[in-house]
Amino acid sequence: RRLPIVDSVFDLSSLLVQEWVPGEVHDVCTLFNRGEPRAVLTQRRLVMYPSSGGPGIFNETTDEPELAERAIRLLRHLDWHGPAQVEFKGDPHTDSAKLIEVNGRFWGTLDLAVAAGIDFPAMAAEMAIRGDVEPASNYQVGLRFRWPVPFAALHSLEEGGSWRSFWKFIQPDPEALSDLQLTDPLPWLAESWFAAQRLTRRAVEKLSLRSPSEPADPRL
Repeated sequence: RRLPIVDSVFDLSSLLVQEWVPGEVHDVCTLFNRGEPRAVLTQRRLVMYPSSGGPGIFNETTDEPELAERAIRLLRHLDWHGPAQVEFKGDPHTDSAKLIEVNGRFWGTLDLAVAAGIDFPAMAAEMAIRGDVEPASNYQVGLRFRWPVPFAALHSLEEGGSWRSFWKFIQPDPEALSDLQLTDPLPWLAESWFAAQRLTRRAVEKLSLRSPSEPADPRL
């Protein structure tokens, strides 16, 4: 189905061209109250899906005061209110970090921040109810968090079915937390179901686009 050139969400009539930066992704996770920071945490993405550039699926908290200060200056200038994730990439060619984008919402790797000691959602709720909240900046640095379902399988498939990649997400690791909770299995069971649907739909689309004379892809 052809997408409309312009609708209420997308404008496909023009292109946004952005320089490709090959370095490691660092995030500055923040909560602001009308231009003033109330919580700031930095993290790096050890593994992303897709690996060429996507959300972190294995992250680690860091202490990057320079990146934090750059993000704070930017959001102060914008008189920001609410949560924001400021994404930087370290450029190995210039040995500096480049601003990639600002996500004006809670980020998908929020579990790590909460586990490290800053409960961004609770702070945002208190700020909304009372008008402000006590600033928070102390958190556990070096804490790692992984999201095995469904990303252990998806990343392994991207790596050509690598068992080493799969094992990275499921092996016992006392220094890394995950969102797998045996006492609350329904969220990851639902995510597994949705991931299976996405993979099935992708396989069907590939088959429908393949010409009759083209051999089938054995990876399907």
